[in-house]
Amino acid sequence: MKVIIILEIILYFTQTCIGQKGASELDSSNTKKGFLKIKDNAIKSEIAIFSIKGSSLMKSYNNTKEKLEEIPLKKHTDSSAFFEKGNLYASEVIVSIYIECRNQNSKIKEINYIHYKYGLSLPDSAFKDLNISNLCIESIFKGKSMLAKCKVFRTADKKRVYIYMIYKEGKDAYEVTWIISDGKYYNRVIDALENSDF
Repeated sequence: MKVIIILEIILYFTQTCIGQKGASELDSSNTKKGFLKIKDNAIKSEIAIFSIKGSSLMKSYNNTKEKLEEIPLKKHTDSSAFFEKGNLYASEVIVSIYIECRNQNSKIKEINYIHYKYGLSLPDSAFKDLNISNLCIESIFKGKSMLAKCKVFRTADKKRVYIYMIYKEGKDAYEVTWIISDGKYYNRVIDALENSDF
């Protein structure tokens, strides 16, 4: 627990946003950021493992299921989710997501990623246009009950981390995946979901 607090203090004071590759590619048109627009085949096949839109569009994805491990959800509240993988001495991966309520809408306040000695906060452009609801309402994910509306995955070679989130409120529904590649924020993938997707 002390390690987690120390790492969050370091992240708070350094506020590093290392290598925000892809931040300039984000625009208001979500159609340019959807699953079908992904050019990197490795990233596309990895996202297809866990995303609703990806798995429905790519029925076969070359046996890549063994390449991802899920980072466990360690702590959660209505306004935060905290994922961690590591041991007593060091945390390999820490992802924290915080939301804040503004009137009746909730927005993501920050998303942090820490890996051993360095960390980064995702740029505001990666999430400022997204609504989010309570992080810990039980929802259905691929036919299974899911406590938080977000998940974190890492590739077996530890080069990429995917932060995945589902939003569903009334008729509005979408899924978003933020990609961290080689310790740097790479991009996001966002797709609208239909009721038939769930």
